Amino acid sequence: FRSSGSRQISETRKVIVIGTQGKPRTAGFRLIGVGTLAGRIGAAQIHGALRTRVKALGPGRASVEGTEFDAGGSRSFVINLHYMITNGRTIETGTGRWTGGTGAYTRARGSFKDSNVGPVGGLQTSRIKGSISYG
Repeated sequence: FRSSGSRQISETRKVIVIGTQGKPRTAGFRLIGVGTLAGRIGAAQIHGALRTRVKALGPGRASVEGTEFDAGGSRSFVINLHYMITNGRTIETGTGRWTGGTGAYTRARGSFKDSNVGPVGGLQTSRIKGSISYG
């Protein structure tokens, strides 16, 4: 897992909302999600879990803070999303960045693109592709 250079990262995430934080229709309201991930960092396969907190920023826009966990440690991220709801499905696209980590992913940094689709209130499938440096 040790890396001093940039590696390509590609993941598929399966995420579902399990709760909320704060009062609905206020600035402090968040959707809390959990999920699994599978993919690659460079040539290494990764499998793990993640947690997210989603904040609505206005119509069609949201911010996601989250952390992924796998055998090497954790990676924190922030994503700026644009979304639309069509025929009972959520379609999201966004850009994200790595904001730190633990274990092998200490000082994680880099960026990625995110695309996400799924039924409103159901299991969302998200795919990310980008780069990550750490260590």
